[in-house]
Amino acid sequence: MNTQYQQPRPVRRKKTGKVAIVLSTVLVAAVAVTAAALTRSDISGRAVKATTPEDTAPPAKNVLVQKIESGPLNYGSTPAFDACAVLPRTGLARVGFPEDTINYRELTYLPTTVPATVSKVSELNPMTTCGYWINAKDADDAYVVLDIAQRPFNELRVRHRGDEERVSSGLKVSTRREGDQFFSEIGNEDSNFFARLDMGRITSDVNGVPAHQVFANLVDLAAAKLAKGPDSHSSYAFTGRYEGVPFACDVLTAELFTELTGKQDSGLVETTETRAHEASRDYPGLGTLQAVEQECGRGSTDQYGNSDQSRTLRVKFETFRTEQQARDAHAWGCDPQNPAGAILGEPVPVDKEIGDGKPCVRSIGYLNYVFLVGRTEVSMMPNEPWAGADPDSFAREFAPTATTLADHVRRAF
Repeated sequence: MNTQYQQPRPVRRKKTGKVAIVLSTVLVAAVAVTAAALTRSDISGRAVKATTPEDTAPPAKNVLVQKIESGPLNYGSTPAFDACAVLPRTGLARVGFPEDTINYRELTYLPTTVPATVSKVSELNPMTTCGYWINAKDADDAYVVLDIAQRPFNELRVRHRGDEERVSSGLKVSTRREGDQFFSEIGNEDSNFFARLDMGRITSDVNGVPAHQVFANLVDLAAAKLAKGPDSHSSYAFTGRYEGVPFACDVLTAELFTELTGKQDSGLVETTETRAHEASRDYPGLGTLQAVEQECGRGSTDQYGNSDQSRTLRVKFETFRTEQQARDAHAWGCDPQNPAGAILGEPVPVDKEIGDGKPCVRSIGYLNYVFLVGRTEVSMMPNEPWAGADPDSFAREFAPTATTLADHVRRAF
């Protein structure tokens, strides 16, 4: 049976993605508000140690690399597509986007083979998604997103006739354009998958190639991989000064998810706040600090039934260049006297040692349990029916969960 879908919005940001964008925006505002009021001694009660030129060097590029490995992973007994293996960052580079301009946007995929006993996904949400941000010369929020729905996990969408109909690698392609946004549906009537590729906010040529031709080239790359069936999967690893830092979804394993939540993991992982490059952020009184940001989310097998008993858990890691920088940034963010708290979410200090210091709870859209392990600040974000809405109760009741997670993070990092 085919399912009729409403056309999704061109930029399909999940809730956490919106929160991340809000955080980035309001942090800039907070910097402007508090820069004159805060000094180095205001943050930590002492002068900040001098840093080396290496510690203050410009943000590094391509510190989190994407690797495409041969062979698919199975969901139950079915080989599963991995959207990032179908359209990797190197594919975008092949059509003219330099890798230095490409960042991760959203990923949903299978990190390891899952037994049939736990294979459970939403019939409506695509089996796998891969999205990238592109810092184009005419826009800093251009994007490319590939969704793949796959039987028997998903009902396949009704295909829509586009402005252009053609065949690529034996697959029907329907493409349409709305202003600076391009949409393409890929797959035959008898295919066991339905793929949708979107590209948006690219209005100029890419290395001399018109935007519509760049999109057609991306479609051809995706179609060629889709026509072969699932034959590879993606993985991620840090390089440079962050070599040895584990990938977030390798830390939040299915086993750890079950230990923390008491629920069976669905098998899929999801991330919306993972970056390929170092990020710079201004901290009043501290200066500009660089760090790598990554995140991983998992859910229980009953998460698609709208049950208050279901569990989802997102864990975000922000790893700084030095432990001193991490301590100062953590103290700044958890300081209840910090004027930025009114914008970023008032921190609630937790009078208990977890990790390498005292954590805090922050609330902006959802409750976050924030603690420090080495040079990494960790944010633990359970879903609201599980976490509740009261910061004080959350701080008290989730302290054992945060402690367990901190122990696992220390061993992993």
